[in-house]
Amino acid sequence: MPVVPSAKRTRTAISEDIKQQICVYATKPENKNKTQQQVADYFNQQNPGLHIDRSTISKILGKKAKWLALVSTSASKKTFRHREVKYPQVEKALGLWVENANANNLPVSEIMIKEKAFYFAQEFNIPRENILFSNGWIEKFKRRNNIRCYRLYGEANSAPLETLFEERRKLQIILQDYILDNIFNADETGLFFRMAPNQTLASAPTPGTKLDKTRITVLLATNAIGTQKLKPLVIGSSKNPRCLHRVNRNSLPCTYHANSKAWMRNDIFGEWLEYMNNKFRAQNRKILLLIDNASSHFNPDEHNNQITEHTNDSLNLSHVRVHFLFPNTTAHLQPMDAGIIKSFKAIYKQHYIRHIIHQFEANVDLKSNKINVKEAMEYVAQAWDSVKVETIVNCWQKTGILPNNSDDDNGIQQALIAQEMANQEDQGGVELLLQQFSSLENISDESLGEINQYLEIIDLTIPTEQPLTDAEIIQLILEEENENPEINDNDKEEHLVISMQKGFNSLKTWVQYFEEQESEEFDMKEIKIFRKYMGVMHRKLFESKTQKNITSFFIPDNM
Repeated sequence: MPVVPSAKRTRTAISEDIKQQICVYATKPENKNKTQQQVADYFNQQNPGLHIDRSTISKILGKKAKWLALVSTSASKKTFRHREVKYPQVEKALGLWVENANANNLPVSEIMIKEKAFYFAQEFNIPRENILFSNGWIEKFKRRNNIRCYRLYGEANSAPLETLFEERRKLQIILQDYILDNIFNADETGLFFRMAPNQTLASAPTPGTKLDKTRITVLLATNAIGTQKLKPLVIGSSKNPRCLHRVNRNSLPCTYHANSKAWMRNDIFGEWLEYMNNKFRAQNRKILLLIDNASSHFNPDEHNNQITEHTNDSLNLSHVRVHFLFPNTTAHLQPMDAGIIKSFKAIYKQHYIRHIIHQFEANVDLKSNKINVKEAMEYVAQAWDSVKVETIVNCWQKTGILPNNSDDDNGIQQALIAQEMANQEDQGGVELLLQQFSSLENISDESLGEINQYLEIIDLTIPTEQPLTDAEIIQLILEEENENPEINDNDKEEHLVISMQKGFNSLKTWVQYFEEQESEEFDMKEIKIFRKYMGVMHRKLFESKTQKNITSFFIPDNM
């Protein structure tokens, strides 16, 4: 009997946009119990002509992070295969060069881009005969990097202070289309996250030693009513610091990025915008984001009064509308600059002083056990969580940009007074801890002076971006590609991995401590979560010991 050939399965080309839709659909809470076959059936019904089976859904969801990170564009709807650029070093260097040119308000032409591409190719030892930067390549480069035109508008992007009233009115009109819950502001701040005293605080400082000025850049964002403070983004100088070795980075309280300068860059900000867009698309919310027009925030294709509309077209964000504030108005119109970041830094100071006091009381050598990036991120997150809703609301009211702000100055003045009181309260917490620190035994005046000096430096406005020379661009890319966890990292030795038994014992001790507390700060309803993980760890310990006992039965014949 002849063999009947099986029906040949029809291959279906699925666009990147559809793959992204599949991932968004499958991750919605109401769809979490649906099988992969049900997801396939749904999209086959929604898209006649597609023949998606369960295994295809499985493969797509297996790369969920990749597809969710894509920005939905008209191009992605037609893109079926994503190709990597041929010379990524040149691409990255050229992108940084354009960003720097924009930061310096310099005109850029396609001829200049092509010449610079040849220059960077030569610096990266790519033979000239191997490359051809055609007009088609230029167009693709511009598209990949959201660069549309290169016109210079001089001072048109700078609003004089006498126009602040007019700018406020414009913002009120723009913001009135959104509820306050969906109006956000974001801004970066540079932070010297550690500056340990020269010695152990008990002895006199050693001549010639310097204070440690390790810095990070922190991006903070919140809505107008303080009900949604987004996860902080932290930019350090090392991609793989020792303190993060073997740490699940999804567990970190901050999103972590790195480059050798610890500065904000277009690629980092673009990735953050994509994260924002995906987050609010999943919530079916369309939000407005106010932000300054620093060069690291976008490739400024238009420097005129229509910057918002043109830039949003090029950013291709479906659920985030970005409005860029004019440069010399941010100190007056940006809520983050109105006191939110100041409050955040004051609370970070409190965490730093507590850290120093704890280390001193534990007789820890502060010189060799400085705060590392992981600890800094924990303090950053705790400080951000502790910024009061009242502070955020006052700062938004203080700017006078919200639709509900009256035309007179009474509301703004009231917000100013309220915010000044909040600032005094934050500073009072710092001074109280300083008094506690100074009362410790063997604290020298020099050590106390160094702590005060560091606390003053925290308040300084330090750059979060800076133009680079061609040589610095090349060095930056090479350092990032060749970075080793043991290089360019001043953190203390990497932490030891905690065994399951030790973790279980520690959690058991913590649960017992929790059960003995009578303070209202310890909510006994929340103890369930700790007991849950005690059960998980207990089961895993049992399974590991059972497996060990079973394998011990299989004794080799030659023994």
